This record gives sequence, structure tokens and C-alpha cells, in this order.
Amino acid sequence: MEDFKIDMVYLWVDSNDEKWKEKKNKFLNNSKNYDAEAVCDGRFEQIDELKYSLRSLEKYANWINHIYIITDEQAPKWLNLNNDRITIVDHKDIFDNSKLPTFNSMAIETQIANIKGLSEYFLYANDDFFFYKKTGKKFFFNKKKMPICRFISKFKNQRFVGQYGLNVKYTHDLMSQKFNKYVPYFTHHCIDSYTKTNILSCIADFRDEYERTSKMRFREFNALERTGYSYWAVMSGKGVFKKIPKRCTFDYLLGVIGITRFDSMVFANTKKGIDKKLKIFKPHIFCINDGEQCQKEDRARAKSILEKIYPKKSSFEI
Repeated sequence: MEDFKIDMVYLWVDSNDEKWKEKKNKFLNNSKNYDAEAVCDGRFEQIDELKYSLRSLEKYANWINHIYIITDEQAPKWLNLNNDRITIVDHKDIFDNSKLPTFNSMAIETQIANIKGLSEYFLYANDDFFFYKKTGKKFFFNKKKMPICRFISKFKNQRFVGQYGLNVKYTHDLMSQKFNKYVPYFTHHCIDSYTKTNILSCIADFRDEYERTSKMRFREFNALERTGYSYWAVMSGKGVFKKIPKRCTFDYLLGVIGITRFDSMVFANTKKGIDKKLKIFKPHIFCINDGEQCQKEDRARAKSILEKIYPKKSSFEI
């Protein structure tokens, strides 16, 4: 289990970069089919989450081999580019130029397997994910080196609203028709484990759909979600299904007496008391998720929490 290398892939954008904002607004003004929710500030705002994520990685998962950061002609100002474990991957390094520029994470995620040098086994994370305690390879891959795919809430028709929910359902149904199997769960928002072989096979099976999604500069409806890679892995027998329980009062009481059952958790940064809940539940991984309702004070509070949890600079910083 310990004899294989696992890389990490992040997406990152500096939404305060004037050049990037000008480019985004230019193409946004000429686009008609995008979903308004997909271009809200929460999709692009950053409070140096990546810096804290890398601090958490170095402290709790330093076995990760190499780190690839996908960006659009940018790099964090605080990042130590001389660290030989870090590679900045520009969009043009993995995309056909005819599809650029793109401001759509779903499109970018169709190109991950094109990263030069990426290992067969790798993890993928948005920059707002953090390790909270020591986490090993077996958290992500089983003894047969199959990726562990995490799922959470069961499908309910009333939940298929908004761009995300409808695209998840669209993606699931395409996979289900091919394999004649039904996995009626939303994938859990987490640091995900993949193999390049699985992703390339999934894309080959749905080449036209992935090609169409890769051309979308902004998020649209009826597009393939990255969740498809996990559905494909589970339905084809090349991934492991894992159900993540939802929080309840009983779990809170268990946490108070030191018994936890949550391996990963997601918090909206509009909610207060995140730091207190982390101390109680002690997950391996957590996410502080930005969104449409988020205000400046919410982001400031989230950054303060991260600074308290990860105050020490990592070797990935200047």
C-alpha cells in the first residue's frame, strides 16, 4: 500500500488580478448560455485558502508526492516557485487553444489527465479543502489501489434544482444508462481520489459529451460534472463506494465524549462556530465553502479561523 506515488492537483485563480478580471468580463459580456449562479463572486474569490491548504498538507499528509496547481497565467505571490515539489500548470499546457480562455472549473476538470508528469494515482482538490489531522494513503485508496469514492445524500427529485444538482443528475443518468446500474447518491464534496486510467477511460466512453463540456467558457446546464469520474469508477467496478453519514444531534454528543465518525466535512463560510465544530468532530478533511450569500465579514472570519489552525508557514511559501 505504501509503495506507490500519489500526486495532488489544485485549481487556483487570483480573482483580484485586473488582467484576469478584464478578460473574464469581456467574454462574459459575449456569452448567453451561462448560469448566473456560476459566475457569482464566490466562484472566484480567494482568501489565500491555497496557502493554508498547503500548510495542512505538509503537516498532515506530507507523503503526497508532487503538487500541481492549475492556473490561468497566474501564480500566488506568496508561493515558493523554487520548491521542487510544486509545478504551476497553465491552462494552455492542458487545453487546446481554441477552447481558451475558460472560466469554468467543469471544463478545466475535463483536462486534468493531460497534465504532463502527473502520476497514475492522484488527488484533486479545490483550494478550500484542508487536512485537519494525520491522514494516510488508505484514506483515499484501498489495498488494491482502487480509488475510494465518497457519496452523501440520496437523490430526491426536489433537490434537483440549480445548475449543480441538475448537472449531477444529468451526469449520473448518462453513466447509469451505459452500465445499467443506479447509484442514487450525490458525491460528497471532498478531496477526491482518481487514477488517470479511470478518467481517460471515462472520457473515452463519453467523448462527445466531455468535448462539449470542455468548450464551455462558463458553467452551463446539461454539462458533465467531475462527479462522472466517480460514478464511472463505481459503476465499472474500478472504484469503491463509500457512504458518508450526515450530521445529527447524536453525532454531536458522540463528538463531545471523544467518539467521531466523520472522515470529511463541509461548512458554509456564512455559518458561525466552524472552529468549535472542528474541535468536536475532528474530521480528517474539511472544506470552508464560499457561495452566493457570502459577505466580506464571512470571508474575514474564515481566514481568521484558518490562520489560527495553521499559523506556521510551510516550505511552499516564500
